[in-house]
Amino acid sequence: MKTNRNLAILTIVLCVISVISYRSSITQAERFERGQKFLPNLNPDKIAQIHVTKGNDQLVLKRQDDHFKLASKSGYPAKNQAVNRLITQILDVEMDQEIGTSEAIAKELETTEGFETSAHIVFKDDAGKDMVDFYIGKNAEDGQGSYVRKAGEDQMAYLTSKSLFLTTTPSSFLEDKILDVNEADVARIEGADIRVEEKDGALELVGVPSGKETKSTEFGQVKGLLSNLTLKDAFLADDPEVQALNYTSRFNVYLKDKTHYQVLAAKKDERMFIKIEAGHSLKQIQLTGQESEEEMKEKSKVLQRADEQQKFNEFHGSWVYELNEYGGKKFFYTKKDLIQDKAS
Repeated sequence: MKTNRNLAILTIVLCVISVISYRSSITQAERFERGQKFLPNLNPDKIAQIHVTKGNDQLVLKRQDDHFKLASKSGYPAKNQAVNRLITQILDVEMDQEIGTSEAIAKELETTEGFETSAHIVFKDDAGKDMVDFYIGKNAEDGQGSYVRKAGEDQMAYLTSKSLFLTTTPSSFLEDKILDVNEADVARIEGADIRVEEKDGALELVGVPSGKETKSTEFGQVKGLLSNLTLKDAFLADDPEVQALNYTSRFNVYLKDKTHYQVLAAKKDERMFIKIEAGHSLKQIQLTGQESEEEMKEKSKVLQRADEQQKFNEFHGSWVYELNEYGGKKFFYTKKDLIQDKAS
């Protein structure tokens, strides 16, 4: 009788163990499946802050309304395309296999603190609470996949299905377009010994000596001085990096709508920097209420343009911009750089 009871108890225990093992195997299968997303529950619309640390680079992005700003660059506006690309790349990460959870494995795969090439990424919500906190370590030796691991003890490290190459340098996220003035809108350009004026619908260099002609490439760059003007990096004017710059070159660009821009340029070793200021010579306009529809449109256009110039200065007046070599060298041209002997 006692033997039967023990057998019954043993049977029950075995059944319980069997159920637990089955549920554990099901849970394990649900927890990992090749090709599943690394961050399947991340809602990109809830991301209010992005913190990325990689080597000496510290990237901090904070959402403001529908845009992000670089807190790590004194709040300079971020380029939406760059932010969206970073978030999309992370959302698309798929796992290929589990590796392990030990601290030794995390160090071996560089999915922890202290490695120059690994990236530590944190997404926060608008309350400043962590949404996700994870590391991207080194790439697999065969080049297929990267190692990733969520922060915290005993977190599983995974190999992703594709290698991850994320752009995380702060300057890569700056909204790089400063200004884009169409050459057709330019009335006059003045530099140290350069004067360019419109003649018969085209911009011409004034005072070209006999037997000389303009160089098409260099003069074309001057005519398009403010066309697609883009920055390489941005610094507040009181930043020690740019505070002592000596601005040795100046250009004034006058537009047909009676607005203008002044650009001051400086060199620091091989690097080139500019400051830019907008202005206008528009007449003061008052609305009387007696204007015709056409007069109202014209006055509104003038008022809007003056307001645009003021807002331009309110923002850009605080900044010094570093340009790349191609974009910067044209601000140091003199007249002799623009002319050559006529071809015989």
